[in-house]
Amino acid sequence: MIPPPEAPSKVSLIRFEPTPKGLALTALALALAWAALRLAPVMLVLVVALMLVGTLNPVVEWLEKKRWRRGFTLRAAIRTTADLAIYPVLAIVIFFFHSWFTTGAWFVTGGFYVPDNLATGNVWKAFMAVVYGMRLLIGTPYVIDAAHLRDMPKRLADCTVTLKRDGEVRDRGVGKNALDHPALALAFLADILASQPAFDALGVGEVVTTGTLTAALPVHIGETWTSEISGLPVRPLTIAFSS
Repeated sequence: MIPPPEAPSKVSLIRFEPTPKGLALTALALALAWAALRLAPVMLVLVVALMLVGTLNPVVEWLEKKRWRRGFTLRAAIRTTADLAIYPVLAIVIFFFHSWFTTGAWFVTGGFYVPDNLATGNVWKAFMAVVYGMRLLIGTPYVIDAAHLRDMPKRLADCTVTLKRDGEVRDRGVGKNALDHPALALAFLADILASQPAFDALGVGEVVTTGTLTAALPVHIGETWTSEISGLPVRPLTIAFSS
């Protein structure tokens, strides 16, 4: 006798069809998990700060009950300190983010170093580096001989400055714009320092800027600015601003 054929087994299929909303929620959950892992050091700092506040609060209350106060109450002092502490806490948090965006790590523990200056530990190299920087900043010093020394005050007051941007004149000025004379501005500074013993007086060899002879105009990347001085043996200065 031939047995009847078996009925075919039913195969159940389960189909997952994610909706756009489901995909968005999944991406959001992954992003939150990633942010939580990255923010773990920052959250640890905040948790420790809150633990300190909670730990010290009973001590503050006990001291206030004992009438231990002078000037501000201890609670007011701690509250004021906490209000001020928000700024360094924010600075620390910003530092964490800056460190991560710059180096890829919240705490830089290795592999990212600022190279030491070649003049470190060598007094002569350090001195020559300072001299080189001053030469770049102020140029070659101009020595005034005795024959022209008497004319220098008038030349300083009457000298003219032409400020150009990309060859176009933007402003002009004269030496008298600095308190009627650059030497008067220097004398004013010397008198102020002499009246304040906490600060050192002017010394030989120091470089003093007595103020601008033209307006301080805004600069932008890609511009080239030139200052031309007439009436003094000074060469033009050109600065190009690049990214």
